Amino acid sequence: MFTDLTTFTEMNISVLLLITLLITTCFTDVNMSFDFNGKIALVTGGARGNGYAIISELLQKGIRGVTMIDVDAERGQQAAHELNNMYGYSKVIFIPVNVSQATQFEYAFRVSMWHWNGLDIVINNAGVTGENNWISMVNVNIIGTVQGTYLGLQYMSKSGRGGVIINLSSTLGVDPDYYQPVYDASKSFILSLGRSISDEL
Repeated sequence: MFTDLTTFTEMNISVLLLITLLITTCFTDVNMSFDFNGKIALVTGGARGNGYAIISELLQKGIRGVTMIDVDAERGQQAAHELNNMYGYSKVIFIPVNVSQATQFEYAFRVSMWHWNGLDIVINNAGVTGENNWISMVNVNIIGTVQGTYLGLQYMSKSGRGGVIINLSSTLGVDPDYYQPVYDASKSFILSLGRSISDEL
């Protein structure tokens, strides 16, 4: 059975506290005795910022392995190396992917499944800002999140174990400001997507 925890909204607190709260709340709601041991996660936008902190927190919780996805190949390799040094060799694999590109993204899921022989958690964190490049913003924030959600459902269904999908949004998806309308709309879309899929499942 799938639990789509849909969307956790960014808060104005430290990243580490945010990620700890996100993961603790997420898996407490799913199962009061959720055990990360043996579980596999795939995290997009994982090379820096919130994505990096999410992976670090998952590793601290004892997860078996993480597939890190990011468009920045150089930083992604460096980040995976750092995390493997901190938490144990081969805990993290890195796959360079532009999440707006369906072929690349699907390939990453296939490689992840082959490498870990399973998938339990998908965290769609990748996102971009910058109203001057709104096409890229729509491609990553909206198309990338939709693709990550449906690929997660597809590949976790194959395992027969179900899983968890988390799509990160922003408070601006609920309370938009006046100077970045496309970004705010993209985050509002993520909230609506999560609610709709939760109802469907």
